[in-house]
Amino acid sequence: EDGAGELDYVPLPLEAGANPCFATLTPEAAAGMVWLGGGSTPPRDAILVAEEEERRRRDESQALVWKLCVGVGVPGLLLLACGVALLFYSFRLQSRRKQLLWRHSRLPLRFSHTAPGGKYHLFLSHTWLSGQDQVHLIKRRLSTLAPGMDIFLDVDNLQEFGSLADEVAASDVVLLFLSRGYFASKA
Repeated sequence: EDGAGELDYVPLPLEAGANPCFATLTPEAAAGMVWLGGGSTPPRDAILVAEEEERRRRDESQALVWKLCVGVGVPGLLLLACGVALLFYSFRLQSRRKQLLWRHSRLPLRFSHTAPGGKYHLFLSHTWLSGQDQVHLIKRRLSTLAPGMDIFLDVDNLQEFGSLADEVAASDVVLLFLSRGYFASKA
């Protein structure tokens, strides 16, 4: 190395009859010859460098695969496990759902219509201004406690407003939800 920080190279011609390429030696002579190509086979150091580069690329790709597995796979497995746990929990809750049962047999109630051609077991009557939300809650709770009970609620079942009297006649029981303005309402 000269004082300017540049390396000096010494060109050496090859033996007679060989490829006309030049090999260079560094002034320190630490590395030996540097292969410049030209149809001959590379020296052993160049092969080792290529193998080391290939090994480094393979290690980097394996590290990337590992990072992807850990970064995507582990949270994905945790999410799947949480989903399975929630599904199991919801099935357990459904099996413990409260229902009306007969005291002697512990079987759920079965409902039949009192009159032939009955359409509903229960007709819920209310006024829209002050009782609609409460009656809707009553229907939901009764549907949970007695799943076999057919319950009429106008917002769920009424097809035509003129057929309301027919629906009352087709019901076994009428439940009046007496709230403010019930008797003053027209329907």
